[in-house]
Amino acid sequence: MGACQEPSYTIKGTVDVPSLEGAKVYLATGGWAAEHPRMDSTVVADGKYVFKGKVAEPECAWVKLVDGRNPQNPVYANLALENAEIRIHTDAEGWSEISGTAANDAYQRFSSAKRVPRRAMDTLRKRILEESAARTLDPEREKAMKAAWAKHSQELRAITFDSIKCHINNPAFWNDLYVCAASHPLAEQKELLAGANARTLEVPAVKKVQELIATLERTDVGQPFLDFRMAAPDGKEVALSDYAGKGTYLLVDFWASWCVPCVQELPVLKAVYAEYKDKGLDIVGVSMDNNKKAWLGAIDKYGLPWHHMSSLDIRGREVRAQYGINGIPYLILLDPDGIIVARGLRGAGLQEKLAELIGK
Repeated sequence: MGACQEPSYTIKGTVDVPSLEGAKVYLATGGWAAEHPRMDSTVVADGKYVFKGKVAEPECAWVKLVDGRNPQNPVYANLALENAEIRIHTDAEGWSEISGTAANDAYQRFSSAKRVPRRAMDTLRKRILEESAARTLDPEREKAMKAAWAKHSQELRAITFDSIKCHINNPAFWNDLYVCAASHPLAEQKELLAGANARTLEVPAVKKVQELIATLERTDVGQPFLDFRMAAPDGKEVALSDYAGKGTYLLVDFWASWCVPCVQELPVLKAVYAEYKDKGLDIVGVSMDNNKKAWLGAIDKYGLPWHHMSSLDIRGREVRAQYGINGIPYLILLDPDGIIVARGLRGAGLQEKLAELIGK
């Protein structure tokens, strides 16, 4: 009698990027959030690579191709690792197409849908940079291209959210889950996980989203602020409670001198501060800088007349995590009693909210 063969997987990769010939290829199993991901590696030879092994059940995994001459720009491919033959084809543009199982076919449909708006966004970004450098970009054209970029960005955002929500129990999507969740409000984060089964809820990446949801619930609109301590520009220790709950609205601005979007938002903050500082608005800037000279230099350069605090070390990231903040700039508005009344305000949205609450 013939022996029963144990189920196993074979990943067959083909690469159309000449510079990746001889490149190192890594297979990581367990997803980005796994505490101890399993790693395997090989190299691209004659435009091909192969991985073999077995898994007890389908798992989240990714393949990474690294060109030793350009290690800062690896090529990634997320996949569901299953005991089957899985094919990955990386085309000349560095996009990877995955096939071989129903789970990976579903992820490929998602990847193909994303490629359309991403390609359009890349083209627009390149044109803006080129025309700006050549000084041929007039304001109206720049405005139109940025509006088109924003439209494609929103399209990409919707495709990503809807696809992950529909395929929440597909391991191929778990590496994308956290970044997607973190860019959406609390109610939509919960919506993403609504269809998750018991196994999915135990996956490390999904647990990270559950932790984020719990953090946001503690710091959502209607909750009291959470206190923290940092240093003021003069080196003295101050606390958020030194400014919050003191009878005025307090805008807490998480920012950094090196953050271009943060700096771009400063004129809006200066405008609302000038308009409302005598009507019950205060601002405290919470800097994520780790360089005191750069931090103080930015306060002086941009003329920021409000309160400032910074830990100038890793505690800045800990405070962001305390409030479930994954990127800056990020604004949180507290009412006169220190209750959170708005999160994530920017630009016109900030101006409208302040007009609603304290505009006279």
